[in-house]
Amino acid sequence: MTTVTYGTQKYTDDAAHITNGLGPMGAGVGEKLVIGAASAQSTGTYSGSVDLSCDTPCFIEIGASPAAVIDTSYRMPANALIRVPVGTNSKLAVIGTSGNLWIHPVV
Repeated sequence: MTTVTYGTQKYTDDAAHITNGLGPMGAGVGEKLVIGAASAQSTGTYSGSVDLSCDTPCFIEIGASPAAVIDTSYRMPANALIRVPVGTNSKLAVIGTSGNLWIHPVV
């Protein structure tokens, strides 16, 4: 078992799950979206809750066919880790300057 500290958050990897203060995240599942000047939409659909992390500030939108908009969609700060409830078969969209957004379904 390995424990890593990222900022003030501790993560433990027990080979089956990565856990943090939010609860378990599925290991090896999820999706990475490239953040850019145009809204990028997830290819996967998600239900329940997802954990989102990003390496640069960005704006996200959730829905059946979402399009993220700078300054009006939900803003995520750089290096954030948040848990977001999503409706059944929801997609996520992101927009910003450049970077990555990682989406992990909560198990």
